Amino acid sequence: MKFIKIPLESALTDLGNQLLSHLSNQEKVLWLVSGGSNIGNTIAIMNVIPDQYKSNLELLLVDERYGPADFEPSNYNQLIKNGLKLGQARFETILRNISIEASGALLANRFEVALRQSDFTIAQIGIGKDGHIAGILPSSPAINSKDLVATYQAADFDRITLTFKALQQIDHIAVFCYGPDKREALDKIYSNNSSVNTIPGLFLQQIKRVRVYNDQIGEAI
Repeated sequence: MKFIKIPLESALTDLGNQLLSHLSNQEKVLWLVSGGSNIGNTIAIMNVIPDQYKSNLELLLVDERYGPADFEPSNYNQLIKNGLKLGQARFETILRNISIEASGALLANRFEVALRQSDFTIAQIGIGKDGHIAGILPSSPAINSKDLVATYQAADFDRITLTFKALQQIDHIAVFCYGPDKREALDKIYSNNSSVNTIPGLFLQQIKRVRVYNDQIGEAI
């Protein structure tokens, strides 16, 4: 796990270059993307990937806000609404007017299939000011889940999320953590000074292939 103090634009360039290095070698790439503050990041990175490489690229959400297919606050709909340019890249919603359990099973199935079919996998996630990653909120059922995907009711939205078990299977994880409101959570993860139940992002300390891009702690590249 490496903490990298770097401007956001440079971090986006670094992640984009990683994707391009694999896509330009004709590798099949699975890019796991997030909602929230990462929506703009995903769109910016996709805009610099040449269309000729997008046919080997599949996007899959790390987590989703459950609702009907046209649920406006969903991460999928927010990405599309804000101008994600897919070209020939594959990206489909898991919200099909089915139950949350069925939606979670659909995400798990797509993850397993994409994992088998990809040459390289990369997850792009954020860290919330409460220390959550993906849809794994503090003290939530997702923390102790033994499955690839957890579904549960949170205070804000019903959640569908990949779990720690799923994240462990990713080749590389890129974390974006910018702004002073993230400093407390960032400090706790950096110093390993809390519990995963309180600060779920601490789980990243158990994974070697992680870069935490931020504007406050770490080395520059």
